[in-house]
Amino acid sequence: VLRLDEERGWIVVTGGAKDYAIGLHAYRATLDGKSVVQLTEGRGTHRITLNAAGDLLLDAVNHLENPGETWLRRADGSTVRS
Repeated sequence: VLRLDEERGWIVVTGGAKDYAIGLHAYRATLDGKSVVQLTEGRGTHRITLNAAGDLLLDAVNHLENPGETWLRRADGSTVRS
């Protein structure tokens, strides 16, 4: 669990990728479980850091073919800057 926001009704967690066996992604889900959004994209392991407000995150990703890159994303998963 990366962030629990009871006031806004969501939680951010990391978990396995649904498309491939290796790697971790970040997901945001509503507390009632009706909506799950994958916040990260691409192959690899994603290390996530959320800002204090919980509306932006740094996504540091690496995998065998790419030694590392960092993305700035919004809490809805959209990319601000790569």
